[in-house]
Amino acid sequence: MLAVIVSLLVTMPFLEYAFPDRQQSLLTTYFNPGLGTFHQPFDLVYRAVLVALFCYLLLAIRFMHRRLEVARSQVPLATDHPSPVFDKAFRWANSLVPPLGLAIAWLVAYSVLFFADGQTIDLSFAPIFVLDALVATGRVLIVFTFVWVYLASLYGLHRLSRQPLVFRRHHEDRLLGMGAFGSLSLSLAVCYFVGLALGFLLVQLASADPVLYTGKHDPAFVLGGALVASGVALFFLPLRAVHARMEHEKRRERERLDAWYGTLFAGEPRAARSEDMETTLRDVRNIAAFQTMERHVEAIHTWPFDTKTLGFLLTSLALPLLLTLIASVTLELVHIRPAI
Repeated sequence: MLAVIVSLLVTMPFLEYAFPDRQQSLLTTYFNPGLGTFHQPFDLVYRAVLVALFCYLLLAIRFMHRRLEVARSQVPLATDHPSPVFDKAFRWANSLVPPLGLAIAWLVAYSVLFFADGQTIDLSFAPIFVLDALVATGRVLIVFTFVWVYLASLYGLHRLSRQPLVFRRHHEDRLLGMGAFGSLSLSLAVCYFVGLALGFLLVQLASADPVLYTGKHDPAFVLGGALVASGVALFFLPLRAVHARMEHEKRRERERLDAWYGTLFAGEPRAARSEDMETTLRDVRNIAAFQTMERHVEAIHTWPFDTKTLGFLLTSLALPLLLTLIASVTLELVHIRPAI
């Protein structure tokens, strides 16, 4: 509920309706005239998606922080005091100072551009201008915080993967106990791709509005493809250190198995030996155990995720593409997309 209220406060054109003749004196509508009052019924759809996007960003920020709290007790760190190590790795993800600094820098830059363009503000209108500037800063603060928490969490995951870890035996877990890394990386990737999907949908709707649409060349698909590829790359990159160490563990288990194979089948041919029944049964048992161990070793994963995790990743990856396709087809069907 709080996320919905904040989203409405930073997206609804309250000041534009309160001062309809002063929209050029407001920081947001001066640079983005299309975000002013409603001009046609289609604007309601765009505004609803805008509210949904900011509401999602707020919820995603909270979700990522909660996933970090859950991962704190799941990551198998080889230390007597894992919490300080975990907190140190993710300290930037829990800090709001960087996104707040970026939001203030954005406000200063836009204010300088506003006044450098010859705009002036009456003293009586100054409080309204300040309030509008705070609302605009709130918008970018939400966006910057989402991006910052996502990127800082990936960086923390990268740092944590280089810490000493406790690997479980392969017969207990084919992921060797490293599943928490893949789960956390998946959660971050899903947050990223769902946010990207809503952003794609917003851009599609804006390109169909003659007030919001401002150009004939739309680079959204090129940029969108680059963002999708970046999201996929950022899913794997923080896990490279864990991947290398899991490969090492699998290789070591393979070497142990090869050494055991040598002890089982080395020496004289079995027919030439004089063996009692107990030795024969023990050999049969060892051979059967060897085959079972071989299957276990071959099933060891070298990345900290399984098929189910990859399925969730592909589903979230397809969401931006699916929403973009649905929006494009819908806009074409209702004939509201301008000719490009």
